Amino acid sequence: MDASIQAGYLLCASGEFKPATWAWRTCTGETHHVERLIAAAKALMAAQTGNYKQARVHAQAVSSSITPHPSHAEVLISYIERLAQDPTIIEEASPPTQFPEISHSPAKVRFDVIGAAAVAVAAVHQEMDSTIIEEGVTYAQTDAPEPRGSDGFAGALLRFVESPTDRLVIYRRIEQKVDRRQSDIADVSELFE
Repeated sequence: MDASIQAGYLLCASGEFKPATWAWRTCTGETHHVERLIAAAKALMAAQTGNYKQARVHAQAVSSSITPHPSHAEVLISYIERLAQDPTIIEEASPPTQFPEISHSPAKVRFDVIGAAAVAVAAVHQEMDSTIIEEGVTYAQTDAPEPRGSDGFAGALLRFVESPTDRLVIYRRIEQKVDRRQSDIADVSELFE
């Protein structure tokens, strides 16, 4: 399964519907399925903010589609179909946080999924530059394998995805790490000129 699709589910399970939408927009292939996922996330965002009319519109767009959906989307689509009937359901029954075939613990998912989720989160926050996170992902992939709880790029990106309340502080640390790495690369390049 595409890392962006998994990243969207991971973010959706955490209640982060806007970054989930961004992650799903970057998917290649499965266009109709991705459009349904984006509409589902928009319905959930609208319902969360009390905009029940908009929630119903997006939810009905999802539920009116007759195309079969993958099994991992079953739980979300089922909830959205109920939301289309009564958007106030979100007040009584929270959106699903578990999807079959998808790991919901950032510590247990593949690094490419963490990277895609981190970029999606940064892309929807005005105070963050997603290119910094993209650089961090690139450096994490090129570094020797490191434990996920480490202070390296992989560990920092994992904490960035896992910790919404500390996210801006973690972003600043990643930004400093990227700046240091770029400075080191420039210093080495100058040695060979």
